[in-house]
Amino acid sequence: MNRRHVARIVEACSSFPVSYFDQPPTDTSLIFVHFEGFPSQAGRWVSKSVIRAVSKDTTHLRFGPRGKDSELGWADYMHFSREFVTSKRTGITWSGENHSCPCIKHDVRVQIGVSKHPERRERLEFILGGFQRNNFLRYVHRIPQRKAAASELALAHSHRHIFNYHTKPNHFPTPPSSYYNEEVHFLANVSTSIQKCIDISQKSSRVVQANLDQDAWPPERLHKMGCGEMGIAYDTTFDPEGSPAEARLAVGSLLNLLDSVLTNCVQNGFAIIRPPGHHAEPEKAMGFCIYNNISIAARYALQKYDTVQKVLIIDFDIHHGNGTELVFYDDPNVLYISIHRWDDGNYYPTTGDIERVGEGVGLGRNVNIGFSKQASRPNDKIGDPEYVSAFFHLILPIARQFEPDLVLVSAGFDAAEGHPEILGGYHVTPTGFALITSLIKSVSPKLLYVLEGGYELTPLTNCATACLGQLIGHSEVVFEGSFDKNVPNESARNSLSRCRQVQAKYWKLDAEVAWDLPKNWRRKRGAGFTAQADSRRRRRLSTEAIIGLLVPALLEVDQIIQAIRVEREHDATIYRCASLLDVYMAEQWLLTSFTSLELYNAALYLSMHCLSFFYPAIDVSSALNNSLINVGSLTSAAGQAAAAVRALYTGDHPGQVPGLFPSPTFWWEAGAAMNALIDYRVYTNDTQYDALVMQAMMYQVGANNDYLPANQTFTAGNDDQGFWGLAAMSAAETGFPNPPKGSPQWISLVETMFNEMTSRWDTTNCKGGLRWQISMFNSGYNYKNSISNGVMFQMAARLAYYTGNSTYSDWADKIYSWMGEIQFMDAQWNIYDGATTPDCTHFDRIQWTYNNGMLLGGAAYMYNITKGSSRWQGEVTGLLDSAIALFFKNGTIIYEPACEPIKTCDDDQVSFKGYLARNMGYITKLIPSTAARIFPVLASSVIAGANSCQGTGAGMKCGMDWTNGAFDGKSGLGEQLAILETIQSMLVRYSPSPLTTTTGGTSVGGSINIVQVTSDPSLSILKPPTTSDKVGSSIVTILTAAGFMCMSLLDDPSAYLTGTTAFMMI
Repeated sequence: MNRRHVARIVEACSSFPVSYFDQPPTDTSLIFVHFEGFPSQAGRWVSKSVIRAVSKDTTHLRFGPRGKDSELGWADYMHFSREFVTSKRTGITWSGENHSCPCIKHDVRVQIGVSKHPERRERLEFILGGFQRNNFLRYVHRIPQRKAAASELALAHSHRHIFNYHTKPNHFPTPPSSYYNEEVHFLANVSTSIQKCIDISQKSSRVVQANLDQDAWPPERLHKMGCGEMGIAYDTTFDPEGSPAEARLAVGSLLNLLDSVLTNCVQNGFAIIRPPGHHAEPEKAMGFCIYNNISIAARYALQKYDTVQKVLIIDFDIHHGNGTELVFYDDPNVLYISIHRWDDGNYYPTTGDIERVGEGVGLGRNVNIGFSKQASRPNDKIGDPEYVSAFFHLILPIARQFEPDLVLVSAGFDAAEGHPEILGGYHVTPTGFALITSLIKSVSPKLLYVLEGGYELTPLTNCATACLGQLIGHSEVVFEGSFDKNVPNESARNSLSRCRQVQAKYWKLDAEVAWDLPKNWRRKRGAGFTAQADSRRRRRLSTEAIIGLLVPALLEVDQIIQAIRVEREHDATIYRCASLLDVYMAEQWLLTSFTSLELYNAALYLSMHCLSFFYPAIDVSSALNNSLINVGSLTSAAGQAAAAVRALYTGDHPGQVPGLFPSPTFWWEAGAAMNALIDYRVYTNDTQYDALVMQAMMYQVGANNDYLPANQTFTAGNDDQGFWGLAAMSAAETGFPNPPKGSPQWISLVETMFNEMTSRWDTTNCKGGLRWQISMFNSGYNYKNSISNGVMFQMAARLAYYTGNSTYSDWADKIYSWMGEIQFMDAQWNIYDGATTPDCTHFDRIQWTYNNGMLLGGAAYMYNITKGSSRWQGEVTGLLDSAIALFFKNGTIIYEPACEPIKTCDDDQVSFKGYLARNMGYITKLIPSTAARIFPVLASSVIAGANSCQGTGAGMKCGMDWTNGAFDGKSGLGEQLAILETIQSMLVRYSPSPLTTTTGGTSVGGSINIVQVTSDPSLSILKPPTTSDKVGSSIVTILTAAGFMCMSLLDDPSAYLTGTTAFMMI
């Protein structure tokens, strides 16, 4: 092939894959090329570095993709290639960074970029952060921004409206002293998590009419907001410095994305733009909206593209899209379907009546599915079953009959659980939104999501991320087993039936609809989570009454134990024990009745005696020992979990690298695994993994006698290195065998590494702190995060505890204080992921379990070092309260709220909660008074985690989701580490306190003669793994049975137990 004739430009494309370009490319770089002689499928084989652009008019290109060069041939090839390339591609665009409430200029919180108004720029930052954390950006094309022209805005708005908002005015009127806000009560009850920007105390005067003859304040209606600045229509922010441009940028960016979808540059898209739009009417801005973005996009598509004759707009924002309805109310080419909260016209914006169906030639082209509660059923909640049922039985049948050429979605996420009543009040989960998106995708391949509402940042992020996952096809949801119930509540069924009755005049709908979803869509509960209805009236007993019941019961249990030892009458004994337990389950709520830890322990002692009958190999007297937990069952369970971790390790196999697990496990997680096996040794006295751990820990030592080996030098982050350092710290604290003579000792390794970290403490950016990445060539070098600095903090605190050197505690105090000052941790002990340099004002405010665990563990050491100082007591209490509130679902089961509800946790994140559990358990040795708070939630998490496992020993597999009572189908090292560390956290009570140089610690620091560590794995002889099912039962059996001990830990124990019959069947 002649290299001069390699390619030809076919057409410029307005999108680009973000993975290909670090910076937005120029127009000339956006080219479509064909390589002569290659089949079209081979286009992906060619690196962009060998692309050579050839002028369109070049005459010496003679042959195209289908024989002789021709315009028709190239057009055919272009269409094929675009369809091939975009088969799994999604476009995204975003705008709105400079549109904010003017009050931010007068608020001290502007220093950390926080706005008080619900519709704030942090919404954009959180959503994009969620996309990035879930690695979704690698699958999308970023579409460039642009401002909309006035002619485009005129597609949905009057010239008067455009004039008011199109450009920045030259001067603004002074806010009058007060205004009458006739609708201001709407925001009167906004929760504290969404600060009010409106001054609801103003109650006089009328609105002010803007004079169109003057270049003055844009809107027709003026209202004073709480900061003293002016707003629009009582609720809508308008910053004259940024809002006019950003409002146009939102529309223009959306139109750019629409062009990309309709020209096959991308298959579908998601416009993360603000301000939102669906409330904006042709001549009115309201409801946080200035221009009606989605209405302009629909008219634009109908006007510009012959292939678009019919447009479907689906609006699932909880508030009715009054503006969109008004624009298309008489348009036969646009079908508008809104599912929203209506409450018989008493919910903002009070429009959305089911009876409104369009008019004129647009009759039947307006569908309002408004939910209203029945007066007789005020507690009916609207959530996933109600929303999905509406789509399944109403929206999809109507949409498919309409046969749209384009589907636009007003994607508002204020129906998500977690929003206050005034701005939401519904309970749709990320899974629900993902299921809805999956259904919408089936209507038309040309699909575009446009952000509308959604104001609580965490649920907003989770739900938007769940939708993007469906658009890119990265994590297809499964309908089966997705719902707690498959029938909507009665109020919702009545609302849906009214809508069906109205719309049946215009669409073919089933005459009778039960509104239920397929039965297999309902979640099946595991054995440990099956609720048993108890019709008996429950009563709360006094402490004296409970003691009166417990004492004779304990005596009877002792007699039963003796009978078992002598006669082994299992059947009769099990029945009697089960009956005793059933008495307590039926007669009182144990947790709320107990007033002392001793009484609490006594109840668990009773229950665990009964459980011990299922494990005849365990010595009952030595296993229980009047303790909080059954040592035998947990030790056996931990053994099987450790065996499962060991089974995944290949570093001791011929030709493999000691210390590393196979892909996709990263280096840092291998260090965490070694830490877990070190913990396992001290908690169980099982030394079978000692040689494996020693070989791995020594092989990963770097040339500088730190944990930065040659195979990780250019890729390691400070947090990665830190996890290996913490493993070495654990080895020293637990009395793990010291490294061979002449090798760097555990404390020496940690000290060397800590000194390296202090040399990286960067005061030129963000006033201090470690960067995430060590090498400046790594992505993340310009990011400082909580985990890197949290690891350094805990390492300093533990070195101070072990060595008694106050220099380390001074560093720990410095690191922790810096994290508070820079707002990585706020006054409520929310710990955010991190921020970008140079000033650390742009935060990723996602919260992860392991960040809390790392700081909690370090703070407990500091409490002990400072002999119980009030400062560190307060920090430990705050961190612990925050951890239980944020990371234990319903206060009982540990989970990862940032990714677990939407099933997007990656191979790193699946293990995070194990490190929180590990630190929570460990601090009870340093601060015993925390045990009563910590062990109940850890115990219920152990039971839930066990129910997520299947198999035994080395073949055991545990899932990520511990809340559904069954294995979720995905397992790896991260999931195995999480369950191992959580089980082990309950064994802490039986282990010694961490060692120090004065209490038996033998590892030393300082200068020693170093001998090069051998790189030959065969020099370390490892014992073969032993079977871990010596007790004779799987982890699920052990801990499902052990779950009965948790009956005293739950507000409603009956929700977790099946009663006497099920107990006898285990």
